Amino acid sequence: FPSHDKACYSMIVGLMITYNEEHFIKYSLSQLLRVCDQVVVVDASSDGTLKYLEQFPNVFIFREQWCSCKFTYRERRQLALNIGRQLGGTHFVVIDADEVMSEELVDYLNQGFDEPIYCRWYHINGDLWTAKNNYTDEIQGVAFKDDGIDYHGCELVHEDKIPVGIVTGK
Repeated sequence: FPSHDKACYSMIVGLMITYNEEHFIKYSLSQLLRVCDQVVVVDASSDGTLKYLEQFPNVFIFREQWCSCKFTYRERRQLALNIGRQLGGTHFVVIDADEVMSEELVDYLNQGFDEPIYCRWYHINGDLWTAKNNYTDEIQGVAFKDDGIDYHGCELVHEDKIPVGIVTGK
């Protein structure tokens, strides 16, 4: 279970969108569960992803048919956030099923956070990504305290990831 201070943070909820991620979900979910009390997954998979997710009592699954005409990716993220709020979430951690939080990021988040956390993501294996330190670099939002705002706005979630070997300066 997460080691964050319960007196300060009533509930940290992870938010994840999945679509046929059975090969990666175990990596991303195992790290996410080390930080979060609950995880909300909006899933439209037709592979073994759902079966894997159903093993975890603190994972809330919203099933849908993957249809771009029903929900946009942004709307799926907002749906997960709204469900997380209904579960009592006060702080949120947002990753995709093909992303794995590094040990440094898990430790950092477990110290508690009130300001939004941003980090760089690096391609590590096939289609899998991992977060590296640089938590103040405005590359991709990972965690935030709820203030009623949709942090995903018009942001393209996958477009800001940086492959290994490419460095951007600020």
